[in-house]
Amino acid sequence: MKRVFDRLSPTSWVTMQTGFVQIFGLVLFAIQAPLLGPKAFGLVSIVMVFVGFVEFVMGDVAQDTLISIREIAEDHYYTMTTVCVVISVVCGAALFLGAGAIAHWFHEPELVAICHWMSVLPLFCTLGAPPNAATKRDMQFGPLALRAIFGIVAGGCVGLVLMFMGYGVWALVWQAIVQRVVAVVALWIAVPLRFRLRFSARHFADFHRFAVPMLWSRSMSWGASQLPRFILGLFMGATQLGIFSLAARLSDILVQMFLVPRYAVARVELRQYAENRTGLDAAIHQLIFRYCFLSFPLCIGGAAATPTLFHLWLDPRWYDGIIPSQFLLLICLPYVTIYATGAMLMAFNRQKAEAVVSTVQGVTTVLVTLLVAPFGINPVSAAIAARPLILLPLPLWLAKTQCGIGARQILGPQLPVLFAALIMGAAVLLLQSQLHNQLSPVWLLPILVGTGAVVYAAAISLLVPGLFAQSLKRVTARF
Repeated sequence: MKRVFDRLSPTSWVTMQTGFVQIFGLVLFAIQAPLLGPKAFGLVSIVMVFVGFVEFVMGDVAQDTLISIREIAEDHYYTMTTVCVVISVVCGAALFLGAGAIAHWFHEPELVAICHWMSVLPLFCTLGAPPNAATKRDMQFGPLALRAIFGIVAGGCVGLVLMFMGYGVWALVWQAIVQRVVAVVALWIAVPLRFRLRFSARHFADFHRFAVPMLWSRSMSWGASQLPRFILGLFMGATQLGIFSLAARLSDILVQMFLVPRYAVARVELRQYAENRTGLDAAIHQLIFRYCFLSFPLCIGGAAATPTLFHLWLDPRWYDGIIPSQFLLLICLPYVTIYATGAMLMAFNRQKAEAVVSTVQGVTTVLVTLLVAPFGINPVSAAIAARPLILLPLPLWLAKTQCGIGARQILGPQLPVLFAALIMGAAVLLLQSQLHNQLSPVWLLPILVGTGAVVYAAAISLLVPGLFAQSLKRVTARF
């Protein structure tokens, strides 16, 4: 087993971590959703909007800042740890003290106690940033994967036990708390970095160049993903928010499994081409193809098979989420370009340009949600899904002007894969329309999945035979 782990590449570690986290989370959700219902997930989603700012903005900024510093010292890590603790304590206190106001906004008195208990999360969400950065700088992604897996298993077990004991929404609350506490403790134990609170003004000054544009960028990304949930909760209530959260979760699974891992590694790997561009074209082509090879068929095929999946998996309380899920799954198509260009901009130390993309994406998402939310969950999901496609020229232009990478280099490798995925999606839709009245979802879903896989493999092998054979060789070589 150790020999197999030693052979895993950084991308494989990140993909394994993300895949396990997403699949395990989906299995948990599959068990919990029919018993807890949409409202419980909606209540926790409301609180996670506030917690998410610390986790996905402050934590990511701290981590990426430490990665971006060329010559790093121990005092950089100690200073960042101190800064993370101070900021997270302030944010946790704000969530605790603002619990009453949050409950009043959403007309849900239960949110007061939930906010009080979950106010501990900001501290544990940011404490993992320094050891995360240390391991990523050394391209040692194993400890990160193992701590994430360990944390989600521990939290999931607690959540399941409490759910079966009848604790309702509190099963989700304690699941989130235990997951993050276990993950951060396991990570600090696994890495050689010492935990120390010490502040150095000289080393803190080094953070400014990288942290400020990334703070803005991550804030916009957080706003794009979390503020729509806040707005939808205000307009439609916790139950409809829970349904929207399910639709967003299915989309997030694809993004986290097939886009984020490649981004995390590519932004480090591509740094070698910042000064010497020899081999950059081939690296970009390979990066883009790997991005879309699995994400395109899964988002298009998943959207086509969503009705069968819902009828197999969930009860009628969740059926309003079918159309939103289909719309949001398709968001992965333009996200391939957005994540790929983001990795290029970060690798070439163009943090300000990446911040521009995140700003436009975040602002437009919030505006679209505000404008369309009064019309219901289906129109707002369609508008959110269409937005990144309309804005795609912006990251392409920045990649050209900031990195010298043209749109043809980025879009060219995507087109044959997209065409093959569309052929597969049409086949799945046609088969589903013919068989949904004749077969139970238990039998229909595996037939749709198998048919889609065969059609896509045949189409992609005809359209890009060389790259398809090369990808299969890499996959089989790992096993």
